[in-house]
Amino acid sequence: MFVAKEKFRHLVLPGSVDLFVCPKDVTAGSVAKEFADNVATLKPDLCFIHFGDPTSDDVTIPWVAWGKSVKPGFEITAPVVQYDTAATALWLLGIPVPEGFWGRPVTSAFAP
Repeated sequence: MFVAKEKFRHLVLPGSVDLFVCPKDVTAGSVAKEFADNVATLKPDLCFIHFGDPTSDDVTIPWVAWGKSVKPGFEITAPVVQYDTAATALWLLGIPVPEGFWGRPVTSAFAP
């Protein structure tokens, strides 16, 4: 977990997170740098990254998928909302998305 707010520490259950990083400088750039400095060593199966300094452009967010089942060079053209991130994580982990959940998995970015 690479986060801009210490409050996310409550999500860290014993054995659930390999690394929790909340830099002193909590700008998006600092959080991104911490991730970039660690990703090659960690090689995470799943990573949570939180940027705490939204702008007026926060309705347009980068949505990047990385890993062996991601389609190389694929660009998602359908709208993706924040709720879709959680639904996609559940889908990737093989956990059914709860009925009534607002988000939908972004399956188009992944090879069958």
